[in-house]
Amino acid sequence: MQNSETTILTEANNVYHFSPPQAGTSGILQAQNHTETIQEIAVAITCACGAAVKLFATIECVPDIDSANPRGLKPSKVTGEIMFKEVKFSYLSCADVPILKGIDITFPAGKTTALVGASGSGKSTIVSLTECFYNPLSGSVMLDGIDLRELNIKWLRSQISLVSQEPVLFATTIRGNIKHGLIGTLLQ
Repeated sequence: MQNSETTILTEANNVYHFSPPQAGTSGILQAQNHTETIQEIAVAITCACGAAVKLFATIECVPDIDSANPRGLKPSKVTGEIMFKEVKFSYLSCADVPILKGIDITFPAGKTTALVGASGSGKSTIVSLTECFYNPLSGSVMLDGIDLRELNIKWLRSQISLVSQEPVLFATTIRGNIKHGLIGTLLQ
């Protein structure tokens, strides 16, 4: 072995001899691989920072409708008539596309009602407004003549039973799925 060679012993007990130019080239190639890895990590961190900004903005967002707010009326007697009076609504993501254009409709108490219409005609929006997931842009949605915005949201939602055409179920029994939504009850 000449004095100008570099000897490398690997974990597998393989011995390699490199001349100084070979050792330098090998070192540069290894450094390049690490540099590429560092660049990939830097890109991932940049993307993660962007996602974190959006995540924290969502977490810090104050909802227009707060179901945890204890305020609001909790009527002791409810017959169940739902009335939409001159309700206008569009989603924030498409504010220039009106979904409901001043509708007037009454759902009598104690009667089964089916909403039928083409896709995008507002059926799910009517249900979402009834459950106070959104507030109308104008007009009012009322339960027994009381504007839903005056009611306690948690109480209101506990009064509503809904079976959706596309139920979202957890991988458990029907009883388990029902129990999942009964927070604060004996079945919890």
